[in-house]
Amino acid sequence: MKLSEKIDLTEVNEVIKSMLIILFLAGSIHNFYVSRKNDVYIAKKMNLILILILFGLVSFYLCYQLDHTLLGYIIVVSAIIYLTSFTSTPGIGKDGVNVMMGTTTLIKNIKFKDIQGIAFKETTNKDFKVLINAFGSEYHQIYENKNKVKVVELFKKVK
Repeated sequence: MKLSEKIDLTEVNEVIKSMLIILFLAGSIHNFYVSRKNDVYIAKKMNLILILILFGLVSFYLCYQLDHTLLGYIIVVSAIIYLTSFTSTPGIGKDGVNVMMGTTTLIKNIKFKDIQGIAFKETTNKDFKVLINAFGSEYHQIYENKNKVKVVELFKKVK
C-alpha cells in the first residue's frame, strides 16, 4: 500500500461496529443459553432496573447526537440486551447455580458438586442473600423471600 493511498474510515467504522454487535449478541446468547434451565432467578432490584433504563436513554441520545446510523442504533440495542442478560440471568437450577464471575460478564454454571460451602443470610423482609463458596471465591446472590423454600431445597444437593 502506498503512502498516498487513503484508508476509507467509513468502512473501518462499519467493520468495528459490526464486530461490537457480534460480541454483544454472542455474550447475550451465551448468558441466556446458560440460564435457560434456571428454576429460580435472582431478585430484580428497582435501582438496577432504573440504571438499565437510564443507560438505554443516554445511549440512544448519544447515538442520535454523535452517530445517527442504523449500525449505531443496533449497537445500542445489542448493548442493552447484553447488560440485561448478565444482570438478570443468574439463578439456581437443578444442575447447579449460575453466577456472574467477577472478572467477566459472562454467566458461569457452577455444578453443585463444585460448591465448597453455602450460607443463607437475611437482608430485608422482602429478600435474603445466598453466599456461595466455589473455585476459591465467594459469590453473593439475592433472592426474594417467596422463593426461599425452593432455593433451600435446590441447595440441599450441595455436599
